[in-house]
Amino acid sequence: MPTSLVKVFVELFLEFCRSDEMSVDLRALLCKVNVVNGCFRTSMDKAIAKDIYERHSLQNLLEVVSHVSRDTSINRIFNEKYIVILTVLVENGPDSWIRIFIDGFNDSTTQSLCINSVRTISKTANVQAKTEKEQGCFEAADFTDVGKRVCLVLNFLQTLLKRVTLCGRGNKELDTWRCLVQIGYFLFGVAVQHAVKDVWTNSSSETLANDSIHLLLETFGCPSVSVLLVLDTKHMSPIDEDLHYSVPVKKSIIGKLLLQWKPNLQRNTWRQNPAVCSSFSWCLQQLKFPYLSDLIELVLPPCLLFVDDHVAQSKEMGTSCLIHILQNATGEELRWYGRADVIYEALKLQMFTTEDSVLKMTHEALLLTLKVVVKEDSSLGTTSKYDEIFSLILQAASHENKLVLRRIHTHSLHKFIECLGINVVKYMKRLLELVEEYLEVSDAPFEQARLNTLKALKSFIKTAWPRIPSHSETILKILVKLIHQLSSTQTGNSQTVDSQLLTLAVECLELLKGLDEAFISHSMQQLQELPFSENVHVVLQQIMAK
Repeated sequence: MPTSLVKVFVELFLEFCRSDEMSVDLRALLCKVNVVNGCFRTSMDKAIAKDIYERHSLQNLLEVVSHVSRDTSINRIFNEKYIVILTVLVENGPDSWIRIFIDGFNDSTTQSLCINSVRTISKTANVQAKTEKEQGCFEAADFTDVGKRVCLVLNFLQTLLKRVTLCGRGNKELDTWRCLVQIGYFLFGVAVQHAVKDVWTNSSSETLANDSIHLLLETFGCPSVSVLLVLDTKHMSPIDEDLHYSVPVKKSIIGKLLLQWKPNLQRNTWRQNPAVCSSFSWCLQQLKFPYLSDLIELVLPPCLLFVDDHVAQSKEMGTSCLIHILQNATGEELRWYGRADVIYEALKLQMFTTEDSVLKMTHEALLLTLKVVVKEDSSLGTTSKYDEIFSLILQAASHENKLVLRRIHTHSLHKFIECLGINVVKYMKRLLELVEEYLEVSDAPFEQARLNTLKALKSFIKTAWPRIPSHSETILKILVKLIHQLSSTQTGNSQTVDSQLLTLAVECLELLKGLDEAFISHSMQQLQELPFSENVHVVLQQIMAK
């Protein structure tokens, strides 16, 4: 081996030894500092802190924490103690000490070192389950001490962000942007995992996480989280950057987060990363039009993975995300590369589920998807994907015994009828049979299924009016039977609910009379001779008088 090469290896080895020795010495010095309630305990502790400020930079202290977090032989309690001490040191450190750290982000030779030092301490707050389980099956016992560790990291990053902001305020010579945006990015990455209640959070971590997000909004002057997520971070080094992604993806906070989370949101990995899935869903729900357009390529695949899962909780999360995408992206963008067709096929498979929460969201998502997928008109005789879904709804709703599913099947029925237009006449027989079946059975006390069914019947009469006279007798029998039941028996419903049912039934009869006045007027005269209750006769007379 050449002599010059040997010298290089020797110098590198000695440098490594010196850095490791310095880390051990600084670690021992930090152990001598005692803090209580965010303050130095004694004057001796303040003296040690003063010595640290004079001899060591903040970057060095962060590197020590990095060594501690990587060293498995060191007790976790000591690791947490270092973060607490470091937080107090940052909070009480002189401005000149903080400025040196800020300048490190503006120097090309030290920028990556400063970024890595903050990244490492934020990684100590990563949510990692003790055992591998299915998504939705995790328990609080799988994430013991996560909340406490996260609180320490959030408190430190908040303190650091505040000090950097204060040092830069009014100081035109100090460029704090690069430092602020880096700290803000890692602070947001930790906070978003605890923004909503879950099995790995606690009340303290949730409070600190939401306080952190509000602090970031205030620091960067963003009116909403949506604006914060697309904040231009052009001075921030990208994480796992791929060249084929657009510039807004590479420059925004959400773009970098999605690229960072991408390995954890693959088919074989997402179930073991519940915190990443939760963070992804939360961030996606915050993004509004038009900010979502540039990110569809990154957000759509995980949503489809969630929908394709067999666990109801995952399906709910995925369907909720798809609804948000459909509401905040243009139809043309969703039609590109067949995205809308893929969403449609994924949602169609969920039509056969018996999970009430999933089914209700699926109907809503399909309505939004069909408006994008179906572009042809609704003239008589045309067949579209509306027909396919409407047929599936009628099939699932027919002879359904569970009241909760009856309410869901009928919830959006009137909207599908309006979207089908005159083509709904193809389903007249099946639809009227369903209406009769559902109006016969009460789902007290709120009668939601009956109310939904009457709305569907009203929309059906309005939409298919040319064919209604052929079925006037059937519809009249159904409605009079319902009015008689409401007027002559104790329904157990509140007066408001019965009034709503009666109002909708009367509206349907009035529409029916307008379409087939001769038959309805003659039939009502005959009904007056039957022994109905007085209330029924009053209703029939009111309709005849109009």
